[in-house]
Amino acid sequence: MAPGPTLRARGENLGRFSALLVTLTAVFIVAPFMEDRTEGVSALSIPFTILLLVGLYVVSGGRRRVLYTGLVLMLPALVLEWLSNFVVGSSLVFANLFFVGLFILYVAAVVFREVLSEQRVTLDTIFGGICIYLLLGIAWVMAYAAIEFWQPGSLLVGGQTLQSLHGDQVRFPEFLYYSFVTMTTLGYGDIVAQSAPARAFSAAEAIVGQLYIAIFVARLVGLHLAHAIRAG
Repeated sequence: MAPGPTLRARGENLGRFSALLVTLTAVFIVAPFMEDRTEGVSALSIPFTILLLVGLYVVSGGRRRVLYTGLVLMLPALVLEWLSNFVVGSSLVFANLFFVGLFILYVAAVVFREVLSEQRVTLDTIFGGICIYLLLGIAWVMAYAAIEFWQPGSLLVGGQTLQSLHGDQVRFPEFLYYSFVTMTTLGYGDIVAQSAPARAFSAAEAIVGQLYIAIFVARLVGLHLAHAIRAG
């Protein structure tokens, strides 16, 4: 037997998934308390930059093609994230949201593949599964932001448009809150989808969120039972 490579691989997964989970948790905690602009630069650009870099670190554990694809997606997202602080333009905002969302989805797909390839339930399996759920929610944040920017009034807060409350600023905390309230199907009703695209994406997120939880839990139970049978 050669347990060394297997143990090292699991240790690498644990390190990468735990780093991503810590970063995602930090974004959730910090984002609501950060102002949109600090001396002309979006305060959220810093945690988003860290998230993009950690995401690249996560995909770096795969094959070279996986890493190169992640790099191709991450670099435009990183450049556009900072460029949007100094250059105003709707095309730039859309490109930024598109590449960030696409990279987030790519990282989620890579982690999902690795979680599915596990042969037993481990701590990195659980961390990876949590990361996928959070990444999906953030990807929908980018979609809602793009929809609202393209069609102002797509989301209403207390019956008022985000534009009337905050001007042309992209309000990440509101989108983050709405995304996960939708994904968990809580539906408080304080923020509601008004336009057809926003409603369609909201329905899709609710469906994906519930399906993912069912699939992930079923996978964990299946792995645990299979391991128990083999051990017995």
